Amino acid sequence: MDTKVNLYMDLCMKDVSEKERCRAFLYIIGQDGRDIHSTFDFETSELDKIKPLIQKFEDYCIPKQNTTMQRYKFDKRVQGETESVDQYVTELWLLAKNCRFGELQEEIIRNRIICGIKADRLQARMLREDNLILDKPLAYCM
Repeated sequence: MDTKVNLYMDLCMKDVSEKERCRAFLYIIGQDGRDIHSTFDFETSELDKIKPLIQKFEDYCIPKQNTTMQRYKFDKRVQGETESVDQYVTELWLLAKNCRFGELQEEIIRNRIICGIKADRLQARMLREDNLILDKPLAYCM
């Protein structure tokens, strides 16, 4: 949970108690945020703790991800006509974050690079390689 709020508090409020951090957060979010806060239930152990407080707001504000839809978007992604390989690979990494690929993530990204790259000769070269690891397709592309 590396939110902007946490970064701010770590930078500006590192010597402040958790209770004061919670109070500052509730002040910063304004009345609408405090109204939402009043609907949350907290365990006794969570009171005046910043992490559970922020987690409650993240759970409330951040929509649940549809993994099937996220994987569909990932699987359909191909390199754009004017898109560099770096841009394409960066976009694949960003898309993969929401796909819950687990330990297979690098292999799946490697496969998507091979399937989605627009340079046919480069694609053929990568396909000839046995046990191709993610670093190699990237090296071929550079």
